[in-house]
Amino acid sequence: LTMLGVALQQAEQAAAREVCVPSLPNLDSRSGPLQYIFWRRMLQSICPAPAPLTFDPESAHPNLVFSRDLTAVTERNRAQPVPSSPRRFRQCVNVLGSQTFDSGQHYWEVWVGSKTKWDLGVAAEAVDRAAKVKLCPENGYWTLRLRNRTEYWATATPWVRLTPQRPPRKVGVFLDCQEGTVTFFNAGDMSHLFTFHQVSAERYCPFFSTCFSDGGANMEPMRLCHLAL
Repeated sequence: LTMLGVALQQAEQAAAREVCVPSLPNLDSRSGPLQYIFWRRMLQSICPAPAPLTFDPESAHPNLVFSRDLTAVTERNRAQPVPSSPRRFRQCVNVLGSQTFDSGQHYWEVWVGSKTKWDLGVAAEAVDRAAKVKLCPENGYWTLRLRNRTEYWATATPWVRLTPQRPPRKVGVFLDCQEGTVTFFNAGDMSHLFTFHQVSAERYCPFFSTCFSDGGANMEPMRLCHLAL
């Protein structure tokens, strides 16, 4: 990853002279999102690449089913036979990422497509998985949510209604453990959606909820579609 950092720095310096990069308003740190724009361009030439982010089936609500490579998840209206585990969500159709973080900067992207509702973001590893709790920073969640196809919310305290210029079909999540921030982007154009500040936990997990399928209206899978650094 040291070689990757040097390569990214060189690419950013060259791009500053040759490429017009869209501005990212209302951000305390712009270097994080910028480096991932170049990471996308350089991914094919980097070897070895970081391991891809995957879902953690042991944490998943029993109604959730996964693709073989653990990068796509869908809710079914019946519980699946799954082993009992204290790590498993029981009240809500939630699942965590298989990787956890306690330092550094990490970025991943989630395909939400035309789903009618969803929740995603970051959770503290120590969240209560047996109870049905409100998604909010006080309970260890820093998330964005969609409801009723067009209502976007940041689950801050109080919740913040968001009005993205374009409905995001792919959401980027940027976790900076050192700065204590979680920032969300419309990954289609890297436009800023929301930033949580003063984020604090011993360890962090990528967090996802497909929400219920509503008789098929919300059946489109949620997919992990980028690599975590």
